[in-house]
Amino acid sequence: MGRLYKLLLTLMIILCVALFNVSAISAGENTSEVGFKFLFGGSEKEDYITIDQASVYSEKIGYGLENSSDIQINNGSISGSEILFRTDLPVNDYSISLVAPSTLDAAKTKVFINGVEIKKPWVKQEGENVLLFRYALIDEAMNFKITGEIASVSQLSINPLPKRTAGENPSVFLISDSTVRNYEIARAPMTGWGQVIDRLFKSEIKVENRAMGGRSTKVAYNEGRLNDLLVDIKPGDYVFIQFAHNDEAVNYPDRYVTVDEYKEYLTNYYIKGALQRGATPVGLTSMNRRTFNKEMGIFVDSFPTYTQAMKEVAAENNLQLLDLNAKSLEYYNYLGYDGTASIFMQLKPGEYPNYPSGLNDNTHFKEAGAKQMARMIIEEINDKIPDLSHYTLPYHKVMKEVFKDTETLWEREQIEKMVLLGVMPVGGKNFKPEQDVRFVDYLDMIEKLTGIQAAELGIESIVKKPELLTREMAVSLALDSYALKKNITPPEGSLDSYADKDEVSSNLANKVASAAELNLLIPTENNLLNPKAVMTKKDTAVLLYKIYILLNR
Repeated sequence: MGRLYKLLLTLMIILCVALFNVSAISAGENTSEVGFKFLFGGSEKEDYITIDQASVYSEKIGYGLENSSDIQINNGSISGSEILFRTDLPVNDYSISLVAPSTLDAAKTKVFINGVEIKKPWVKQEGENVLLFRYALIDEAMNFKITGEIASVSQLSINPLPKRTAGENPSVFLISDSTVRNYEIARAPMTGWGQVIDRLFKSEIKVENRAMGGRSTKVAYNEGRLNDLLVDIKPGDYVFIQFAHNDEAVNYPDRYVTVDEYKEYLTNYYIKGALQRGATPVGLTSMNRRTFNKEMGIFVDSFPTYTQAMKEVAAENNLQLLDLNAKSLEYYNYLGYDGTASIFMQLKPGEYPNYPSGLNDNTHFKEAGAKQMARMIIEEINDKIPDLSHYTLPYHKVMKEVFKDTETLWEREQIEKMVLLGVMPVGGKNFKPEQDVRFVDYLDMIEKLTGIQAAELGIESIVKKPELLTREMAVSLALDSYALKKNITPPEGSLDSYADKDEVSSNLANKVASAAELNLLIPTENNLLNPKAVMTKKDTAVLLYKIYILLNR
């Protein structure tokens, strides 16, 4: 009787798997009512398939352990230093619940599916450890790998997620590296193009920026960043894929992939996964670093083999290719070597509050550079993706803070930010950075930036107001407005190290000293304060930018 029961049970399981594989056809069909439940350890439970040491994976059955000889069978669970379990399933997105005994050391346990690490936290539920997550299956098999000092599992439930339908308008998902990611203000002016490109789309378009620093095609796949994107995209969405900077980093083996591996990751995971879910993958060649060939006198491709590989992948998979690599080279050569310092993270000591020691970074962009990368992408979209081009906005009508006469200016970043914030006026196609700033205009800028009015700064008590703004007056008012806004007492400073300290007005000396302590007033190369020098518009933008960062970080 026992043998007959086991035979009938096995036949029922095989029939269940067969029916499952027929009915749960593809990711494009709603298979939300079909699921698998596995019970590990030899015990039995209604609606669960029992997995014990004899449950070895075979293609015929479609599930089972792949290292059963290394597994210990416990009362209601299995354990080992490594548990390998496979189940064959249709391509789809799944909700997965993994249950382990209360004895599991969750902090030392890692769970992988097809090489993707599941980084969701284990939670305690009714004396058990439970791991809940979503997984986008690209190939028709889930290969679970559970590791730890003593890895264990008692139950596994796999249920297809409901079918997702296209939204009224498409979303644009970005997956890439640090040149695209969003940055917090504590790292300003560093900016990824994904942080600013939404300004160039109509409000109907939602940009989902999933880029993160240090990611290559391999890393973004292995750590689950691609998986998290795939379970969120809907039919009709776009997936913009840009990698190369970290893929070619031979000195970082955790990131590095060969050109062939790069193409395999793009084709077999990123492109395939997006297409399965009804989205449109778009390949982007990566913008270049500040790679300048002195002998030739021009900028050159920073990673030519990976650029070519992306072009080949796009052609082989019939994708639209946005050639940001070529567009960026063209723009760098237009600016010239010195001019590109205005868009890369080339920072002088004391110039930016977040980088007091300065920075010599030829990979990442200031916001001014990120906006130009975004412009190039929009131009490529307009030329190559008609369905998405309907949602783009004209660059020159949106980014009015970009001026012809500041393109190669060292202070370009600060100027564009102050104009963007409405602190400094637009004034037409040219900014006139060398123009002197009037005292009354500066008061208006201070109020727009900080909300502090002239009366609060004691300006109304000045009988004869100066016509032009001097350096000592500019930093004194900036310091006062900053202190009032933050409700703080500025740090004390000293002017003893400055050769022209005696030229500072006596009633402003303490404020100028405090401002110097905060790097609000950067001395000249000869260590001079030049307190009576008149502030130009570009100098004023630099000062106000510092106050902006100090107030907001």
